[in-house]
Amino acid sequence: MRRSPQTRSAGRAGRSPAALASACAALAAAAVLLLGCSGAQTTSRKPAAKGTPPAAGQLRLVVSRDFGARLLKDVTVPFKDGTTVMRLLAERCEVDTGYGGGFVNGIDGLKSSFGGSGAADDWFYWVDGRMGAVGAGDRRLHGGQTVWWDYHAWAQAMFIPGSLDAFPAPFRDEEMVLSSEPSMHDVAAAWAQRQGIAFHDEPWSHPAGADLGPWLLVRTTEQIGAERIARAAMSAGTEAGVFVAVEGGRLFAVRADGHRGPGLRAAAFATPDPQHATRLCLVLVADDAGALETLLAGFTPPAASSHVALGLTTDGRIVPLPFEGEGAT
Repeated sequence: MRRSPQTRSAGRAGRSPAALASACAALAAAAVLLLGCSGAQTTSRKPAAKGTPPAAGQLRLVVSRDFGARLLKDVTVPFKDGTTVMRLLAERCEVDTGYGGGFVNGIDGLKSSFGGSGAADDWFYWVDGRMGAVGAGDRRLHGGQTVWWDYHAWAQAMFIPGSLDAFPAPFRDEEMVLSSEPSMHDVAAAWAQRQGIAFHDEPWSHPAGADLGPWLLVRTTEQIGAERIARAAMSAGTEAGVFVAVEGGRLFAVRADGHRGPGLRAAAFATPDPQHATRLCLVLVADDAGALETLLAGFTPPAASSHVALGLTTDGRIVPLPFEGEGAT
């Protein structure tokens, strides 16, 4: 039987460094897109400004392809008790299923190419920045959540446990631990306060083993390799949805196929804590405080919408990650 992208990715994640692999495999094992709904219903569609988070009494559905490079749908609707990920999708899109209704084979005519002669593309979903860990028909929603479906290639980037697409969710869900390089602390703290992210400070240190909550890690490019959470994530690379790399003391964007993109001055990405499979950490890495401030000035819900991560290029552009453009510096 054909396996879903999430199921196949468990094997790929298993080849990642052991610390992060255990976290990824735990999430991936359950992430199968089982559909519990048949047919589509017609409902009114309410246009939404791109990137606008839903209110507490709303749900937001975003459908895109190629890691958000092409936005296909972005709607907000009133929340109804009992709504699942599949119901939200089926009420607003034409859903094509396969294998007895157990797999999302297509959305609005854009179908899986798995099993064909070329590269395989398929559908993946996240709820508030977390890749689905249960079937779409079993994943119940509550008001204020964002569901993102994206159609992209399986190769290299099949399992992305955390994304910034629904920012500031999920980082408003619980108090974070801010562990920052001292020269960048004030910039990061002021930004987190503006975004409504609750946090408490820990002394500047590498957070080894302490179970204090999800981490908001702020490091320079030189320091990032010494951070256990970021080091594990960056070592796993595209197999864990991390699209930045440090080479020769410089930070680079990474394409979905794993090839190096342009140089970066700063980047923001989400990654699981290797010791807590369901806990997402937010990592901010920058050459210096000025680069971090520039990135964070543009790190807003509209900028992060339908994107996995963000980077600041050396020429001052904020770009989505994985990088899909041309050129490397």
